[in-house]
Amino acid sequence: MAKKKQINTNFRFWWRILILLMISFAVLISPRQLEAPDAILNFPIIPPVRTTELENFSISSYPQKTGTEDFPVVTAKAFYLMDLDSGTEMFSKDPNEKLRPASITKLMTALVALDYYKPENVLTVKRLAPENGESDMGLAVGDVLNIHNLLYGLLIPSGNDAAYTIADNYPGGIENFIYAMNNKAKELHMENTHFRNPSGLDSDGHYSTAKDIALLTSAALKDQLISKIVATYGITLTDISGKKTYPMRNVNQFLGYLFGADGVKTGYTSLAGECLVSSITRNGHRLILVVLKSNDRFGDSARLLEWAFRNFDWVNVNLRNDY
Repeated sequence: MAKKKQINTNFRFWWRILILLMISFAVLISPRQLEAPDAILNFPIIPPVRTTELENFSISSYPQKTGTEDFPVVTAKAFYLMDLDSGTEMFSKDPNEKLRPASITKLMTALVALDYYKPENVLTVKRLAPENGESDMGLAVGDVLNIHNLLYGLLIPSGNDAAYTIADNYPGGIENFIYAMNNKAKELHMENTHFRNPSGLDSDGHYSTAKDIALLTSAALKDQLISKIVATYGITLTDISGKKTYPMRNVNQFLGYLFGADGVKTGYTSLAGECLVSSITRNGHRLILVVLKSNDRFGDSARLLEWAFRNFDWVNVNLRNDY
């Protein structure tokens, strides 16, 4: 009997222990205990910040024709006008016709030069240009100049001697330089362009188009040195010794004459006719006009540019938020 009573006492003891354990467990797993502390819940969850190349992206205004003036009569065989910031084509005539670009070629020569050389690199004149004449900067065989000054001589007086000095000193010589020019044209999506020399001399297979030259000009003006040079009216530079001087005057008659003119490049041969790439900046808008095979490149360009500024307005892009 005593033994049975002891068993009942033990059973009740362990039963109470089991109940207490169950209650404790229930309290531990209650919903309130599963909640995070209030101090943590008060902080919002912030995703990590990601930066991209478009971080400083901004929408450019674009030109829209609003005027009704008749289009000007011009002599140019082909032309192409674009708004530089937005890349918008404003108007054109035969923009993809293959024509001779003459010395406008030197914009590509400058770009390829800066892909390899640094402005402080020094080159020696190895020969005179095969078509030396009025379009030169006054180099002589043996002259030693840096690339910075050669680029001024290339683009301000349109020096053929500067073009050949840059190309002759390129690794592999002028053939490799011309190869690099054509590769650069492909890179810039100049689909109807091919170069045969660094100066723009008339040559079979040396051609471009008004649209392609606009693409070339857009790329060239992104380089600060080129952009500065093509807007320079005149300057006198020296060789490395500082003893020989090269006075230069820009052959672009628009500089200092047409309001807002800040470049870019002239060109002329008997077969190419008169060629001109103009850059005009007014009221924060920069236009690029390419005129090829003209009988009056400055007159044609002035009429086209003035007409454009009178008959186009710039409008902003409205971005919708309802995706």
